[in-house]
Amino acid sequence: MDKIYYSDRLVLRHLNDKHAGIVLDYYKRNKEFLGEWEALREEEFYTLDAQKKLLNNDVEAFKEGRAIKFWIFKREDANKVIGCVSFQNIVRSIMQSCILGYKLDGMETGQGYISEALEKSIDLIFSEYNLHRIEAPVMPKNIPSIKVLDKLGFVEEGMTKKILKVNGVWEDHLRYSLLSLKYK
Repeated sequence: MDKIYYSDRLVLRHLNDKHAGIVLDYYKRNKEFLGEWEALREEEFYTLDAQKKLLNNDVEAFKEGRAIKFWIFKREDANKVIGCVSFQNIVRSIMQSCILGYKLDGMETGQGYISEALEKSIDLIFSEYNLHRIEAPVMPKNIPSIKVLDKLGFVEEGMTKKILKVNGVWEDHLRYSLLSLKYK
């Protein structure tokens, strides 16, 4: 769980409850920016205790093989989280698949950081964790995210109606996928 990965400009790390302060700082800085794209958050979410619990949940999910989360840092500032990439709902057996989620600091968008972080983490998911398929649901109005998925070779598979409750509303999502065979 203590592995650290590097790309040209970024550091990707698994975090635990000892990092709750820097994760909380990230969420507080981005509360308004992320609000449009995520579940409604109770005020308790923005506390150190809540972030410790959530990070402990991430560690347990990783140990159990259910999820993998990489927190993103710039190489020059290893103490400031600028986003994360998560692979949730990992299914093994004959499926070998997962659901991709990602987010970036509102002040860091448009600089290619999320594409770089996704490229590195996708490579890890296919090469180190041996998954075959990554699915990425995205709201049709999230054009920047769609452009990132297109750039990385994801293929649109269709629309799923009212699949995720985002900012208090059940939203339709386009479903994109990337297969390890296409990636290699």
